[in-house]
Amino acid sequence: MGYDTGRSSVVLSAQPRIFALQRSIRNVGIVLALLVLAGAAMVYSTTVYSNIAAGDPPYRDYMRHMMMMGLGTLLSAVGIGAYVMFSPIRRWARFSIPVLFLISLLLVFLVKFSDLGASANGATRAIQIFGITFQSSELLKLTLILYLAQLLCWWRRQPDEIQLAREQGRRLSPRRPNWPHVPALCFIAIAAAAGFTVIQPDLGSTVIIVAASAITLVIAGISRIQFVVLVGSLVMLGLGIFYVAPHFVPYVGQRLETFRNPMENDDDAAFQITQSIGAIIDGGTTGRGFLRSEQKLNRLPYSRTDFVFPIIVEELGLLGGAFVLGLFLALAWFAAELAGRCREPFHRTVAAALGFTICLQAMVNIAVTTNVVPNSGLTLPFFSVGGTSLIVSMVSVSLIMAIGLAEIRMLRMESALTASRAGSSRIQKSHSRVV
Repeated sequence: MGYDTGRSSVVLSAQPRIFALQRSIRNVGIVLALLVLAGAAMVYSTTVYSNIAAGDPPYRDYMRHMMMMGLGTLLSAVGIGAYVMFSPIRRWARFSIPVLFLISLLLVFLVKFSDLGASANGATRAIQIFGITFQSSELLKLTLILYLAQLLCWWRRQPDEIQLAREQGRRLSPRRPNWPHVPALCFIAIAAAAGFTVIQPDLGSTVIIVAASAITLVIAGISRIQFVVLVGSLVMLGLGIFYVAPHFVPYVGQRLETFRNPMENDDDAAFQITQSIGAIIDGGTTGRGFLRSEQKLNRLPYSRTDFVFPIIVEELGLLGGAFVLGLFLALAWFAAELAGRCREPFHRTVAAALGFTICLQAMVNIAVTTNVVPNSGLTLPFFSVGGTSLIVSMVSVSLIMAIGLAEIRMLRMESALTASRAGSSRIQKSHSRVV
């Protein structure tokens, strides 16, 4: 009877954290489901009628989007199951994460320096293999966050980690680099990822890659000096984009000029911005109604990809736009909440960084459509037509949920082990008393 009481007390001590993690996982899952369903509805709205107006098959793009959504669901389910099953993941992820990062980096490199690159709108940003076209920079955003988190969280020897390893009878590998060498590896990885992306040219993805890296570094807990160096590097990057890039990338100068004076230019970029703002104004508070947008009928360029948000506001009004914006903010909030309840530093860093990065890309896309920032060519996650963006976004959010499930699994395993040890100790004490 004493053994059962000790076992239950140990198990109950982990229940509050488990319940909190389950709530966070549920919240992230609800937001993911709403984003996927709302995105599918808007893809239907922006593709079917515009295809009819253009004389194309009506449901071609929508059916492709649904296929990509099904593939993303399958990959997410398999990924969650594998991540939880093989947790704790240090045994295999210390090799697989660098390999995935190098593969994604190689794919981005091949976009520009091989015949596999697929060009569109004056830039080569996608790669085509066996007839399948995808944007390798989307995969690079995810793998870079994982690689940086691994470097910062697993190769930094903390006193409590060393003490815990000793108590568990483990030894930290002496072959891992010491902490002073890790920032150099991080900045090399960031420079390689940003460099191969910017030469495509794809400044929008480059900005998100650098911003995601900065978010990961800050969450992982870099020192003050390293933080100052990071901020200085970001400032220099911003100045370079505004003052240096226009001399080497012609469309950057055009977009900056359109951003400064959108009403005084008569080029395609200025027309796009004016049509975007016009769609938002026409939407008003409640919108024209679902499927009733006029700008999507070949008036607003890229209304199904980069400029899908004005169509959302035109059809659903500012209330619909606020709802979409709230979904992305809720995703970042619940991801940070889940991260705060994780004990593993790698889990905390990855969960929070992924949530903030997806939210940041959405904020930049919305800011572009309202001419708050210059046009960056970024898509709105979940809502823009594009299989790669949808799949990577779904897998990223599913990884956040998998991290929470892995934490729950480890808590239950540790509770069971502690309860078993406590029971064995009580049995030994009872035997000694009998003797």
